[in-house]
Amino acid sequence: MSSAPRTALQYILLFGTSGVTLPFAGLWFRSQGMSGAEIGTLLALPMLGRIVSGPLLAVWADGFRLRRTAIAILGLAMAVGYGAAGLVDNYYLRAMCWFIGATAAAALIPLSDVLTLRLSRRENYPFSLPR
Repeated sequence: MSSAPRTALQYILLFGTSGVTLPFAGLWFRSQGMSGAEIGTLLALPMLGRIVSGPLLAVWADGFRLRRTAIAILGLAMAVGYGAAGLVDNYYLRAMCWFIGATAAAALIPLSDVLTLRLSRRENYPFSLPR
């Protein structure tokens, strides 16, 4: 069986997460009583942190023999981070959890692309099919 359907499902779940968190996170944070400044800071910190976390996570992921190991660990970190952000009530804890979830989610995209490129070359299907 081709790995294209599995990688397509991975992209659906990954981009589905982004499609839910990006437009609705600010509204949900507002309903939790957070101010506009707090929401802006909470959403901006992971993006600013990628300057450091992006290269560090890339080097970390290159240490695994199988690319899917790093992807699985980051997927778990994303789920735990986003889930915990919804459960805590303290702003600083929520910011830390959100940072973990958003940073892991951002690192998953290029790692998934590398895996998909390798699989598509090996199994002879176009990269665009699952992407």
